Amino acid sequence: MTRPNSTTDFRKPALLAFCIAAILSSPAFAADTTTTDAATGSDNGSATSTTTVQNAKNLSAVQVTGAATTVSDIAPTQGSMVAIEPQSIIGSTYIQENIAPTGDYTDAAAIAPSVYTVAPNGSGLMETAVVSIRGFQDGQYNVTFDGIPWMDSNDFTHHSTSYFTNQETSSVVVDRGPGTASTLGNATFGGTISVDSISPKDQFGISPYISLGSWDTSVEGARIDTGRFTNSGTSAVINVQNSDSDGYLSYAGQRRQSVFAKVVQPLGDNTTLTFAAMWNDLNQYVPFGATKAQIAQYGVNYALNNDPTSQAYYRYNQDKINTNMGYIGLHSEFDGWTIDNKAYTYGYNHFGFNGEDPNGETPNGTFYSPTDVPGQHMRNTNRSWGDIFRLSKEIGPGEVRTGVWYDHQDDIRWLYEFGLCRVSCGSDLAVG
Repeated sequence: MTRPNSTTDFRKPALLAFCIAAILSSPAFAADTTTTDAATGSDNGSATSTTTVQNAKNLSAVQVTGAATTVSDIAPTQGSMVAIEPQSIIGSTYIQENIAPTGDYTDAAAIAPSVYTVAPNGSGLMETAVVSIRGFQDGQYNVTFDGIPWMDSNDFTHHSTSYFTNQETSSVVVDRGPGTASTLGNATFGGTISVDSISPKDQFGISPYISLGSWDTSVEGARIDTGRFTNSGTSAVINVQNSDSDGYLSYAGQRRQSVFAKVVQPLGDNTTLTFAAMWNDLNQYVPFGATKAQIAQYGVNYALNNDPTSQAYYRYNQDKINTNMGYIGLHSEFDGWTIDNKAYTYGYNHFGFNGEDPNGETPNGTFYSPTDVPGQHMRNTNRSWGDIFRLSKEIGPGEVRTGVWYDHQDDIRWLYEFGLCRVSCGSDLAVG
């Protein structure tokens, strides 16, 4: 393909795309529509016979493209035409073609302006150490899944590897402002990351996938779309996935299994009922970071080791995390009114083990023995139940919104000290 010789070669396809977008986005008015007479098949253009139907549908963003040199083809993020604050939309094409199969929503958000992330073990292979939006750290901004705010129970932070996987995500929107009164969440002042899940396709299809990468990384899974299998238009999608990796950091391996399912049931022309659920199981060896002396001695990727007499022994530093999430959503539109309601629940169950000081600055020794390896065992589990009801009405050039958000959470948390290796440090260990 030859390279364009002048800027006019770029303008022609861009102008064509702009014209198409203007036509598609033009509002339709009742006085401009015509109806067809059922008996004669003729058009009746009178205003008195004009009818309007409000159909509530899940509409994906319309992307208008021209030649391969148009901005919409090469830009990794898109801006919103109606957002009142700076906003970046990262669509499914970018996520599937540019984010590692092991990745999560933080890897997608990292491409947006003003977002800074650090993932020292590789994309999605441990919880992202830093996710900053305009200098605000995790816990100072909002994250939602399909419009549902979620968080840890103690400080509004989030566990990036514990919920939706890359293959279960259709888009990520980074809003770099505090939002309006209708923006739901516990810490919205730093912005909002909105994660939307995949939706069923109209046609039946099975899409298996496999990926192999560095550090003995592998991802295997399959997406199954049922298509519309009832007269009322019922459709469903399920994604099943398994991933394994040793990770970039030494002895910081991870295994993750995930299942996601969504069923969409139309109720007439204006209403849809959605059922969605996910389950995620995570086992990983978690480093606390390394000192300068450890990096100088063992290398830049040092994290944990294979020495049972060390507090940094990888089997002493392990997380077992199980999460689940589900909701029932009702969406309806009629006569300018929009009703959206989601009843939801999500749970986080975390058993953690770690050496007292994996960095090696605290010597061994416990009540049981001066050579015993000291460690910690913790549990953090929480369950949320809630309901979000949103009601809006189009009024002239604007919109009036109101609603109710209810959330109840139960939390259990404990931590205790114990000896990791009371008798011997061979193959028979207290944890692992």
